[in-house]
Amino acid sequence: MTCSCGNPECDGPIRPEHIAETIARHGQQVIAVYGGNEGEPPFAYTIGRTTRGQPELLVHVVEGQNLVDAATMLNELADLNLRPGDWVTCEAMLCDYVVMTPAGEFDEWIHEEGVIQADAYYGRRVEVLVLGLALSSEETVH
Repeated sequence: MTCSCGNPECDGPIRPEHIAETIARHGQQVIAVYGGNEGEPPFAYTIGRTTRGQPELLVHVVEGQNLVDAATMLNELADLNLRPGDWVTCEAMLCDYVVMTPAGEFDEWIHEEGVIQADAYYGRRVEVLVLGLALSSEETVH
C-alpha cells in the first residue's frame, strides 16, 4: 500500500508530527492511498476531523476518477458536519455521494487491519464515514 500526504518530502510512512502540523494549519490532513492490498481500489481519507468532534471521511476512487479529485473533494467537505444519510455533490468528482456508516467486513477492513492511520494517530478507534457513489436514491457503491 503506497500513501501520500501531498508533501514532496514525504517518501515513506507519513509521520505523526507532519500530520499534527497539517491539522494545526489546515484543520485536517488528507491521505491518498494509491493501491490497496489484493486489488483494492485507491482511496483517500481524512485525519483531523476527530479533533473537531466530527467523523473522519473516506472515499474510494472508481473508474474515471483520480486521487487528486478525491483529495479535493475531502478538502471541500472539511467544514461540513456530515452525518449518515446525507447526500453531497462534488464538482471535482462529477458525482453525487451518499454518506454511509461502514459496516461488517468493510468496518473491519478500516479499523482492524489498520488501513487508515487515524486510529493510531488518536490512540483509539475513531468514527469514520464513507462517501459511497450514489447510483440512485437506493443504490450505492463503495
